[in-house]
Amino acid sequence: MNALIMTCCTGGGHNSAGIAVKEEFEKRGHSAALLDPYTLAGHNLNQKIGGIYTKMARRTPHLYGAVYKLGSAYSKLPVSSPVYGLNRYMAPFVNKYLSEHQYDVILSTHLFPCEILTYMKNRGIDVPKTFFIATDYTCIPFIEETDCDYYVIPGREFEFEYTMRGIADKKLLPFGIPVKSDFLVKQPRSEALDSLNLNSSKRYLLISGGSMGTGGLMRAVAAVTRYLYANRNTVLIVICGNNISLYNRIKQKYGRSSQMIILQQTDRMFDYMNVCDVFMSKPGGLSSTEAAVSG
Repeated sequence: MNALIMTCCTGGGHNSAGIAVKEEFEKRGHSAALLDPYTLAGHNLNQKIGGIYTKMARRTPHLYGAVYKLGSAYSKLPVSSPVYGLNRYMAPFVNKYLSEHQYDVILSTHLFPCEILTYMKNRGIDVPKTFFIATDYTCIPFIEETDCDYYVIPGREFEFEYTMRGIADKKLLPFGIPVKSDFLVKQPRSEALDSLNLNSSKRYLLISGGSMGTGGLMRAVAAVTRYLYANRNTVLIVICGNNISLYNRIKQKYGRSSQMIILQQTDRMFDYMNVCDVFMSKPGGLSSTEAAVSG
């Protein structure tokens, strides 16, 4: 089987889920390709879309929340949303790509590619069987505008949310949120400590703002420092994601502390979760699932 996995760079969770699915396809002897469809349009469109999303989530979270609520309101209207309208312009690029590459199935870990594929189907363009893979513990706005063959959701308790939004029950697959296989490996804590060059006599706390470094991380770190002063054997590991400004500010304020390890992005999250007693983070679907799977 040859699979195409479509994602979008609005947060790291969608990409992480896509990588996990790709990894599993290849482990089972199939071929799989990962694609952000906005790269097909050129002009760094994918980075511009990701940049707008990131700035809104970091700097104006209340506006981001308002847009999310507006999306929920749109689901009650008999017209297509602006999101659907904008994504239809990507259809020619995706159609050309699919005509040049043969896939048996398309799986999307983000709403936007589903909107593109739905527009193509509505225009009579043949596309392979399509799957939407949810990465949130809720039914997100605009999902009712999509027409995928199946929807992979976190669990049966979310079926009602989807059917209320017009998704047929027979299309729902309550398989959970995919995570990379690294999180499934029950490595001894001592080995993880050694691999990260951490002191086994110390107690570790982990705090992260996700891939974008959001969620008021600076204030959260300041709050935890009070606990550190009272517990000198405890070390706080701070992961700032791709938020360089945040990293520099935290580094400037706490960089000399022997009780704090400050990092940017990391591909060793499974090891850090393994060595830490407590994980504090914004409630992202992927990070929450990774923590649960890690135990």
